Amino acid sequence: MTIEKTTKHYFLDDQHPSLKGHFPENSIYPGVVLLDYVIHTLKSIIDEDIKIIRLPNIKFMSPLKPNNPLEITLETKSNQTKFNCYSQAKKIATGQIYFES
Repeated sequence: MTIEKTTKHYFLDDQHPSLKGHFPENSIYPGVVLLDYVIHTLKSIIDEDIKIIRLPNIKFMSPLKPNNPLEITLETKSNQTKFNCYSQAKKIATGQIYFES
């Protein structure tokens, strides 16, 4: 079975609506926003419409502050993806996504 490796780069500014309520004096991006970027990246590389089944073992190691880069790496095999999120070469999140077409 082939493993497809993908890396995408984003820049998360200070205008996202979630930042207004997520520690307004010391804003950080909520984990659900990072997961949304990961899922968006996964869907961008798969030609089929997919349904997320499970998100086991999600770990957030460090917060992502506004106005910082976000790098997402995916290793996709069959119906699962392992992902890592980095900002400024520091791993900030990791996990797996199981999906079906």
